[in-house]
Amino acid sequence: MGQGPRHQAAQIAYDGLLERILTLELKPGEAIDEKRATELLDLGRTPIREALIRLSQEDLVVIRPRRGTFVAPLDPTELRALEEMRFPLEELSAELAAKRAAPTDIDALSALVEEAEGTRGQEPSRDLDRRFHRAVANAAHNVPLARTLRRLYNQVTRYHSALGAGDHDARDEREDYQQLLDAIRERDAGRAREVMRRHLRDSLTRMALSLGDLGTDA
Repeated sequence: MGQGPRHQAAQIAYDGLLERILTLELKPGEAIDEKRATELLDLGRTPIREALIRLSQEDLVVIRPRRGTFVAPLDPTELRALEEMRFPLEELSAELAAKRAAPTDIDALSALVEEAEGTRGQEPSRDLDRRFHRAVANAAHNVPLARTLRRLYNQVTRYHSALGAGDHDARDEREDYQQLLDAIRERDAGRAREVMRRHLRDSLTRMALSLGDLGTDA
C-alpha cells in the first residue's frame, strides 16, 4: 500500500530538519522557527509539526509548551552513555548481517566500499559512514534493532559534527569497511563482530582526542 501525500510531506520535513540538526546547521539549543522551516523546506506547517514531534521522540529536539521548540543540547556525559549502548548493538548487527545478509545487502555494502575508495573530504566521510552502518543494520534483517541503531547513530553523529571527529579522508576507513564486507560475505559472524568493534573503538578514540576526557574502555 503506497504512502499518501501527507505522509510523504512529513517524511520530507523530517529528513530536511534531521540533516540540518546532524550537521549543526541548526545548532544545539537553537530555537526552531516553524514559519522559517516551512519557507525553507517549502512545506505547510502540519508536516513540519509532525516532523518535530517525531524528532522530539528521538531526543533530537525539545518541545517546551508555551516556550517553543529547540534543538536538543549536547552533553559529553550523554555521549559516553550513547557509545556504551551502541557498541554491543552494532556488534550484534554485524554478527546478524554475517548470518542473514541477502545478495542485495552485500551489493549495497560493496557499493559503499567502492564509494569510500573514491571519496575525499570531510562531509562525505561522515555521510558515508552513516550510510555504511545503516546498510549493515539493514543486512541484519532485524527491524527493531535497525530502528534503535538509526536513532543512536543520529545522536552520535551530532557529536561527531561538533567535535570534528569525522574530519578525515573517507578512505582512512575503507580497510574496516572492506574487512567487514568480507566477513559478511564469508558468513564469518565472529570476525564481523571483531571488525565492527575495532572500527567503533577507533571512532571513539578520535572523539576522545577531541573531547579530552572521554575514555576508550567501552
